[in-house]
Amino acid sequence: MKRLLVGYDGSDPAREAARMAARIAAQLGAGLTIFTVGQIAPLVASMTGVLGPLVDEKLFRTTAEAGAETVRALGVEPEVRVELGDPADRILQAVDREGYDLVVVGHRGVGGIAGLILGSVAKRLAETAPCPVLVVRGTAPAAFRKLLVGIDGSEQAHRAAEVATALAGPSGAEVTLLYALDPTMLAAVGDDAARRQLRLALEKTGRDALEKAAQVCERAGVAHRTVLAEGRPVEVICKRARLGGYDLVALGRRGMTGLARFALGSVSDEVLRQVGRPVLLVGERAKKAPLG
Repeated sequence: MKRLLVGYDGSDPAREAARMAARIAAQLGAGLTIFTVGQIAPLVASMTGVLGPLVDEKLFRTTAEAGAETVRALGVEPEVRVELGDPADRILQAVDREGYDLVVVGHRGVGGIAGLILGSVAKRLAETAPCPVLVVRGTAPAAFRKLLVGIDGSEQAHRAAEVATALAGPSGAEVTLLYALDPTMLAAVGDDAARRQLRLALEKTGRDALEKAAQVCERAGVAHRTVLAEGRPVEVICKRARLGGYDLVALGRRGMTGLARFALGSVSDEVLRQVGRPVLLVGERAKKAPLG
């Protein structure tokens, strides 16, 4: 992981995102860009109805520089960039064009005519970015100690385990790999014998997925544990994240389909709303690339 981009809008969540990104960059020796996008309300500039911007990008430079100072206070010298336009579009274009390895944004942003509103586009970034997206909610941890990864056998969840392992390694953090067996799938089967067979099949799927993810940690020399739990995925993830004191939760944006599905994609929004911790999301476009 060589290059990080922080979507910075001056809000408290954005400052926490900048702090977390700076700590990650320092640990990994990665470059970091503070990227402020001004979303400007249009103004009718003349009687002809021609639309023009209300202000120019210079007015957002102060916001971007404040983000840069937050990062510099943690010993990281960032690149600072300011552009005008739709925040999600501009960030996605930059990531596509310049090959960033991780995007870090706050869960909520500022609104109003300043139009920086990064929190409202976090979901879109996670869905469409060609790299993992870290959405920071609450106070950024000073260091990673415990990371929780939702595993469901999908490629995106496996990639989430790879990224979490890369983040855990430099700080000596422990990774918990969690597979949730959803009881609603068993409840749909009326016959007892068929239900027992389905449970065995689902448990095997879970163990196989956990073993594959555990191999990622083993190759990297990262301490880890595997957990096969039973319950609705969103409830299992959020409860364990809160009670276990985890610093970060990592998920694939979309889960598997079919009988073995964990359906992480259907719960990732709920996890973002409920868990109160930074959430790393790996979407469909996220490319597999060296993380070291």
